Amino acid sequence: MINPSQHNCTGCTACIMSCPIKCIHMKQDEEGFLVPKVDAEKCVKCNLCDQICPELNRKNVINIGKVYAFKNNDLHIRLNSSSGGAFFTVAKYVIEKNGIVCGALFDNNLKLIHKCVSCLEDVKKMMGSKYIQSYIGNVYEEIRKNLVAKKIVLFTGTPCQVAGLKSYLRKEYDNLLTIQLICHGVPSPLLFEKYKIYLKNKYSIKEIEYLSFRKNNKFVITVQGDGRKLSWKGSIDLYLRPFIKGKNYRYCCYSCQYSKNHIADITIGDFWGVEKYYKQFCDSHGISFLMLNTSKGKQIFNLMENVSFIQSKYDIAAKNNNNLLNPTVLNKDRYIFYKDINDPNYIKNLKKFVPLKAIVASKLPNSLLGFLRMEKNE
Repeated sequence: MINPSQHNCTGCTACIMSCPIKCIHMKQDEEGFLVPKVDAEKCVKCNLCDQICPELNRKNVINIGKVYAFKNNDLHIRLNSSSGGAFFTVAKYVIEKNGIVCGALFDNNLKLIHKCVSCLEDVKKMMGSKYIQSYIGNVYEEIRKNLVAKKIVLFTGTPCQVAGLKSYLRKEYDNLLTIQLICHGVPSPLLFEKYKIYLKNKYSIKEIEYLSFRKNNKFVITVQGDGRKLSWKGSIDLYLRPFIKGKNYRYCCYSCQYSKNHIADITIGDFWGVEKYYKQFCDSHGISFLMLNTSKGKQIFNLMENVSFIQSKYDIAAKNNNNLLNPTVLNKDRYIFYKDINDPNYIKNLKKFVPLKAIVASKLPNSLLGFLRMEKNE
């Protein structure tokens, strides 16, 4: 019988979905992370949850496939993506084959959930980075039903969510395609709820209708509500800056097994620093890192249309994205970050994690910032 905490549990929900008598449920811990809890009175001690758990049954699959710098040739798609539009390109192919795409999107209450969809309009809601741990719900069961019905299914998520799905399914399906994201770590859903309340109060917004963390390949917070649109740099945001600096992740993220453990068919993410190596290929609208880990991934890649790519190397991408090599290092501020999370002024007090130099830099023009960085590097 599992006895998890956020130190040894990713929250993938494979145990809950697999329990034959449904005696496991997700419960919020003191920091707002969801962890499984077992009803000991109902449990029959079959130990299936222990057998299913990807963290208790770690598999070292160091699978370095072919790496590409990738971009969709449709500029509109790239501008609505966080980098080169890799996810949308694969998802579009699956939808055109009457398949199902399962990924993270905001529901009507601006809660991040995983959902199975069958049209491109819903796929578009999944585009762009969302720096919260999504709620999986019962999508694993829905995916299995679609797989059994011979539908092509694409599942996109963090590596631990891909692992959770595969553990739940307990067999390979030829019609399942998986994409894992290069992941730094995930903050608490409760933190995000507190952040939304803070924004509504600060800007006198009754209801936030839209929120994003990126403007293409730049960290920019954009909020829409009550007919207004507001935006500011992520480097000074009380939610996003601590995320960027690795101060507020689930504890297990700091010992993540998936930095070089590519268990999905395809791995995608930002190809930071790509302009240093392929200047002619790049522009200001973002380039995706794309790696093909399996024959299924290669097959889909060969069928992609209206795309451009250059073959690259894993170590080139890893130079500017350390999460391709190692988990995020546990920051000393993590131990105190969620202290007093139930304090009404909690989000406002996170300003202690935004240094004065970041606030000053945010007010400088980008051209001057670029010059200062160049001077520092010389």
